[in-house]
Amino acid sequence: MRAVLTAIIKAHEILFLKNSLNKMGLDRVLFFKVGSTASAFLLGATMQQVINALCNAWIDNGLLRTSRHGLNTGSRQSWAPTDFASRAVCLILMALTDEMGV
Repeated sequence: MRAVLTAIIKAHEILFLKNSLNKMGLDRVLFFKVGSTASAFLLGATMQQVINALCNAWIDNGLLRTSRHGLNTGSRQSWAPTDFASRAVCLILMALTDEMGV
């Protein structure tokens, strides 16, 4: 578990802090989900399963920023990273059962 958390933190630092999807209207934490999904190999995924999980993470897409900026903010504003991390785990588990990538 420590290795998985370390990989997620590194993915966050590399992708999330250096890049931004805000200009495209997507929530920037999409990178967090994709980076978290990349840690699938730490749970024993094959290279093809990692690729499938990553493909599904990208097409899963990100939330629009509406719930996190401007007049629409509320308690849900802080849910995005946790929501994306849990979705990444779901995508990894699906890939481990040989769910195809798109």
